[in-house]
Amino acid sequence: TTPEDLKRLQQELFEMQRRPEAWGLVIPLLNHEDPNVQFFGAHTAQVKVARDWDAFPRENAEQLRDLLVQLTAHSIAIGRGNFILRKLFVAIASLAIKLVPGHPSRWPGWILSCVQAFSEQGGSAERIHQFLVIVAEEVGTADLLGASKVQMQQSLRDAIPLVVQAITSSVNRSVSISQFQSALLTLQAWMTIFPSSDLLPFIPILIGLLDPSDDNEAIFIAASDTLQEILSKSPLSDGAATKTLTEPLLVWLDSVGSSIIAQTLDVNEVSHSLCKLLVALGPVHRRQHLFFNAGWL
Repeated sequence: TTPEDLKRLQQELFEMQRRPEAWGLVIPLLNHEDPNVQFFGAHTAQVKVARDWDAFPRENAEQLRDLLVQLTAHSIAIGRGNFILRKLFVAIASLAIKLVPGHPSRWPGWILSCVQAFSEQGGSAERIHQFLVIVAEEVGTADLLGASKVQMQQSLRDAIPLVVQAITSSVNRSVSISQFQSALLTLQAWMTIFPSSDLLPFIPILIGLLDPSDDNEAIFIAASDTLQEILSKSPLSDGAATKTLTEPLLVWLDSVGSSIIAQTLDVNEVSHSLCKLLVALGPVHRRQHLFFNAGWL
């Protein structure tokens, strides 16, 4: 097959995707043995929901919702690749953006129901975290206004206890490195959604994971990356939580952090991550210092 043939076939596929009949292609494409064809099936589901929703029969919306969750849970169960599952997760989030707003909502508790469906099919903690990250990203960037935006944001807040539990159960040294990293990516994606009270308990855990003596640098770097995000993007980035965040980090830097710098002959990933953490801490510490001198703290 020549490059020209492939380009022509791809164009034909995209043209086919535009037709109303393309809804019926999702299942056979997902069931195909070729992963590239499976991906096109997942992509078709996402595109049809996002682009052609207005032409979809409203009376079949709940049936489509249940089918898409079932197809995704099945794809998880049989071990479909990351790139396929990501597309399916995006399709689910896109569909939720269409169905959740309204009174009554056509998909109440959608995040919890999806997580339950995936878990019942043997979905791993990593898969759940991947889904939760995409949910936060897709809803956060959705072009919504007024009541629809409020309802979608509330659907995220309703899921906070579930998300906190998922992260908590994965942030310890008994899980795999990949599960640990996926949990911290979830925390990073949700930290602007969490109230401060749900974010604070993770801070001492993260600081405790900044252990340069640990054999695996990935733990240190993931914890450092997350603390950098908390310092720059979370509800605590304005200098709140001095006793929980800033002061413990300064104590750690004075003891452990300084020893890392002293023992570093060449720049490595740990020392580079430490430097980024110092940069993130700087503005927060300076603001607190100014407030203190002005008599505000």
